[in-house]
Amino acid sequence: MSALTIDAAELDRRPGAFARHPEWWAYALVAAAWAWVVVLHRHHVLPALPGGAGHQQHGGSDGLRLVAPIETFGGWVGMSVAMMLPVTFPALRYVVLNTFPVRRQRSLMIFVGAFVAVVAVPGVAIAVVRWVAGERWGTQGGVVAVASLAAAAVWQTTPWKRRALLSCHRVQPLRPVGRRADRSVARFAALHALRCLRSCGPLMVALELSSSGVVAMAAATAVVVAEERAVRPLRYRLPVAVALCVLAAVVWAATFTNRT
Repeated sequence: MSALTIDAAELDRRPGAFARHPEWWAYALVAAAWAWVVVLHRHHVLPALPGGAGHQQHGGSDGLRLVAPIETFGGWVGMSVAMMLPVTFPALRYVVLNTFPVRRQRSLMIFVGAFVAVVAVPGVAIAVVRWVAGERWGTQGGVVAVASLAAAAVWQTTPWKRRALLSCHRVQPLRPVGRRADRSVARFAALHALRCLRSCGPLMVALELSSSGVVAMAAATAVVVAEERAVRPLRYRLPVAVALCVLAAVVWAATFTNRT
């Protein structure tokens, strides 16, 4: 035990940014996720805007039906890491400051892994729905996009959104050593992910179904991070609802234009 204490003290005295911020690789993971999302949008493999225009073809309708849900799930995971993992940076710092140095990287990996696993679940549901819908996804994509944007706008004004947003700032004690420590970190990550999904999940689903583009994703990420960091996060709810209504109107107009 004494040797372990000495090693931990030596690690804390090690100079450099990597020693002071062992969660640096989570920042790199977010950058990689943004690069992945940009690549998907550039090659038009994310769900397209109304009418299904913009999809790459994959060797016929059968191949498209099989590949499209996989692309949808991959796009959702990339978007989730790019948009939601930055929200966890304060929580990651909390894990760093409340974990023994010798197990910090282990705890950080458990936290990130559990968080991504939870936020990926809606992506599975969207991919399954898209697989079941098949070709109807393209013809009804505009209606689905408008409905999802309207639902996200309504969600912004509900008491459930308010409670979910306030709950995102909560922390919980972490066990110091052993498997109990691993379980406590995983539980903290899962609870944090569920709170984030309750708070901004409808917004993310709307962005996924409407394929609003990288610029809209970046703007939404800024809003989500601001809600997490702001002293008065509730003030963002109504402006975001108005922006979603405007975007829904734009998508509806695009749908009507394509059909006519």
